[in-house]
Amino acid sequence: MGRADIEKIKQRRQQIRMLTTVYQNRLRTAPPGLQDQRRDLDHLRPGAENEQESLGSQSALHYRNFNISSGLGNIFYKTSISFLTVLAFFCALPFDADSFFYRIMGAQWKQKWRELAADQKGKIVGKLTREIQVAARLGGPDPDLNARLYAAITAARKQSVTRDSIERAIAKGAGIGGEQVNYQTVIFEGFAPHRVPVMVECLTDNNNRTSSEVRVLFKAGSMGTPGSVAWMFEHCGLIEGQHTDKSLDIEVAALEAEADNVEPLDLDEDDAAGHIGARFFCPTTSLDTVTKALKAAGWQITTSELHYHPKDYPALTEAQHEEVASFLQGLDGHADVHRVYAALK
Repeated sequence: MGRADIEKIKQRRQQIRMLTTVYQNRLRTAPPGLQDQRRDLDHLRPGAENEQESLGSQSALHYRNFNISSGLGNIFYKTSISFLTVLAFFCALPFDADSFFYRIMGAQWKQKWRELAADQKGKIVGKLTREIQVAARLGGPDPDLNARLYAAITAARKQSVTRDSIERAIAKGAGIGGEQVNYQTVIFEGFAPHRVPVMVECLTDNNNRTSSEVRVLFKAGSMGTPGSVAWMFEHCGLIEGQHTDKSLDIEVAALEAEADNVEPLDLDEDDAAGHIGARFFCPTTSLDTVTKALKAAGWQITTSELHYHPKDYPALTEAQHEEVASFLQGLDGHADVHRVYAALK
């Protein structure tokens, strides 16, 4: 909380004190029938009717109506003051729409979104730890000698995966401590809506379960046979990284690392301030060599993996693009789906 927020709170508390003083003065100067609720309401009890009958029919009726109106008016008046006092209390707090409705309406409506966020966070962590396990199984547990493992650990740390989770994933993937877990890589091919080619890479320990579930996800498009879509993609190595020297020529860096192609990479706002990003492509057999060359040149590697790069992109309208993107998000949300490659810009 900043100094400006503290000053605002002080001003609002001063306003509350002023309002309270005004309310108290109004109560003191109110008519006698509004000053004492008990005295007014005593005339409404059954015992008071005998006193009123002695005053005559007209005066008793007038007297009774006066007491009823004054008593109800007193209740309404004091209830209004209580409501305004509570409202002033909330006005004295730093206003935040989220926290305000949380205090007023309760947490029920927020619980749903918390559960969805926690579920999404769990899926992301699960995919990252699975990638660490596979990288450790294929290239060993040392990230200095295993470029894919180094990139997987970097991505996991960026998503706030704990150190213990990373170490357990490395141990399971490398078979240290007798907890080795073997995942099978399965590739599914097909088309998204509007005939957009899609390749889905899954890491699973149960091929039958994953195949049936992915087939259901492809109902909005069409699932193909092995090889029906793969020819539309180029199987290559992909390295993504960033460098602190923003004046660096990425094409020269690609030639020095013996990469086949390079393109600029958009970075987050925090990283873009003092870094330049690039995406390098190379043959599948040269992935480890190019990654190590880029690291030696001062590049911070964030991704090093095998990749399917589209050879062509079909033309889509804005509405069609959104429909395809929604379909791809459904595929990527599956727990066993590791990567989704699509000819979509």
